[in-house]
Amino acid sequence: MTTARKNTKVSPRAEIPVVEAPLRWKLIPPNKVRFRSLLQLVEGHLWLVDTRHVVYRVSLEGEVVQSWQLPVPIVELLVDGDKVHPRDDTGMLFDLSGKQPLPFQQHGQLSPLPRLLLHQGKQVVLGKKGVVSAYNLKGKELWSVTVAGATRCWLFCADDDGIYLDAGGSVHALDWKGKPRWTTEVSKKALRYSWQSRHHLYVSSPHEGIFVLDKSGELVAHSPSGKNVGSATTSEDEARFFTTGRGRVVSWSGTGERLWEIRYTSDLTHETCTSGDRVYIAGFRCGLAGIDISSKARSEAAQEKLPDLVTRKVEALTAAPATATPSPARASKAPARATAKPPLKAARQGAPGKPQTPASAAAVTIECFLEGKEIRARVVSKGYHGDWACQFPRALRIAGARYQVDGVVESKTGDFYRIVGGVRRLT
Repeated sequence: MTTARKNTKVSPRAEIPVVEAPLRWKLIPPNKVRFRSLLQLVEGHLWLVDTRHVVYRVSLEGEVVQSWQLPVPIVELLVDGDKVHPRDDTGMLFDLSGKQPLPFQQHGQLSPLPRLLLHQGKQVVLGKKGVVSAYNLKGKELWSVTVAGATRCWLFCADDDGIYLDAGGSVHALDWKGKPRWTTEVSKKALRYSWQSRHHLYVSSPHEGIFVLDKSGELVAHSPSGKNVGSATTSEDEARFFTTGRGRVVSWSGTGERLWEIRYTSDLTHETCTSGDRVYIAGFRCGLAGIDISSKARSEAAQEKLPDLVTRKVEALTAAPATATPSPARASKAPARATAKPPLKAARQGAPGKPQTPASAAAVTIECFLEGKEIRARVVSKGYHGDWACQFPRALRIAGARYQVDGVVESKTGDFYRIVGGVRRLT
């Protein structure tokens, strides 16, 4: 189904007061290190990456809860349910479920990957010339279609109903079999920064402002004043969305009306997310900051009464980084990179060559087995589906080897398991 842009309610630009941002806290990276513009909010924690390839899990009050040193540069933080998987530029994904990161999955078919997303164990890849391909947990291609004009998408996301991406000035939706659901043209020119919430899609144009669509493809709001969007996020109830750019945080109603603005010095490249009455911004120069956007805080800021700022600094890590097996593309550029890294320490997650005794009799047993040319993993403990696939780090997969993990959880689709906690090699 293809629909052209309809006349929607256009929100005029209103004159509103601009106040200084009520900063509650700020997290500063170690000396000579900067945070990158990669930020995710998952299960009540902020996840971000610095320029030394360290991934941080931070509380909503700005305290570092956990960190992982990765051996390669990270270009994206992919989220699948409550799991966060850092990705490098060759498509290698890392598993952070234990104390040490482990190489988790990699697509050898496409390197480097232009875009990749995860949903319920499936991987969707946006390749060259607008080719969209889906793979299951075992790496088998499920389908592949071409979306004309989808060469460099700003919108590339998914939910239980399907996949959404932009091409030129249009937004396309595919179902999970790769069949087109709808196409909506919103602009005659290419779209820029875009994002999704539970029920809506948001796309911006540097010339025509912000467009809001529901997930049936209907254009429900348009704000022509919403230009120069550097980053954006939506409130949990979807009653408001927030954009950042040119040193300001702007609040918008669900129908695209500007509500208020606050000043905040941020980078040209940064990322934003929100939770409750806080907006969080991460960038190369601005660090990570929590801004109080409650009506009380903004009212006091208008009277030049700003809250006490709590500043924290991240301590430099001393732990050894994990080992990653480089793809052929990465190895050809830097063949000595992998060997220069110290081996993964056998802490809670055991190294493949060092069997360990189980720490708990209640743990779940995972077995690695050979299926064709691939080594798969399955749960062999009683009471579990032995024919289901199991997400398991590829670096630990050895045919015939058995491991114990702290637990497994079923996927929402009910056809594979995810491991939880540490991994121990059985003798």
